[in-house]
Amino acid sequence: MTADISIIIVTYNVPDLLRRCLATIPSALDGLSAEVFVVDNGSGDGTWDDIVSRADVQAIRGSRELGFGRGNNLAAARATGRWVLFLNPDTELPPLGVRRLMERGDADPAVGVLGPRLELADGSLDPAACRSFPTPASAALRLLRWPRGFSPRGVQPYNVAPSTGREAEVDAVSGACMLVRAEALRRVGGFDPQFFTYGEDLDLGYRIRQAGWTTLFVPTVVVRHLKRQSTRQRAVRARVEFYRAIWLYYRKHRRHDGPWLRAVVTVAVVVLALGAVARQVALRVLTLGRRKGA
Repeated sequence: MTADISIIIVTYNVPDLLRRCLATIPSALDGLSAEVFVVDNGSGDGTWDDIVSRADVQAIRGSRELGFGRGNNLAAARATGRWVLFLNPDTELPPLGVRRLMERGDADPAVGVLGPRLELADGSLDPAACRSFPTPASAALRLLRWPRGFSPRGVQPYNVAPSTGREAEVDAVSGACMLVRAEALRRVGGFDPQFFTYGEDLDLGYRIRQAGWTTLFVPTVVVRHLKRQSTRQRAVRARVEFYRAIWLYYRKHRRHDGPWLRAVVTVAVVVLALGAVARQVALRVLTLGRRKGA
């Protein structure tokens, strides 16, 4: 039997957040037929026993080395919904939220992806909710923390949300809460398994855009996002994967760049990654030292 929507959550060691996320789903659906998949990527905190005992989810056993994209692909292969909602366990859906996103997508067959306004714990906009596809110039300015409003013409280092608060066509939205037309997902083959935990949503959005669908940012639907609750548990690995994702995305989608620019970008990514890892290791050593001295 085909569902209106398939909801897929990949989780790792955040049982309380997962339970809160799942509790918000029924009111967000408002009567839509749905199937909910939870992929546990090797949690060691009892998450698997919890989800496998629930009647309202289909539990899938993943692993710590599976990653976000491949975990989602496991569930997507079983999904029957006309739409697929990729959802992080550290999100909370609003009443009617999923129904409103899906109805907006159904109203326009050109739309392949929709994303809501994601709000952080302090109520501010999560910049990843409304994204531009990165270029070497925009990524460089972002990494240099270039001041907003002083960018060179045609280069935008930051994600820019429409100031009107109205929906707008954008390059990409965040994989933390991303509604994808099942037909579009099948057409492009799902997430690229090369990406582990960053960049896979941008890559998927790019490929869906290249396949002819549009992406909508819908700020009238507001989803709470308590960001980085899983990745902070493996901070060093997260930093490595962040910069690895930058390099993978660049190598895959900027093939027209000349060899010198490609070499510069590769060296820059490696240097930045080494620096980030060194900072994380130093922070960990400092923290352990303080605990021992306490």
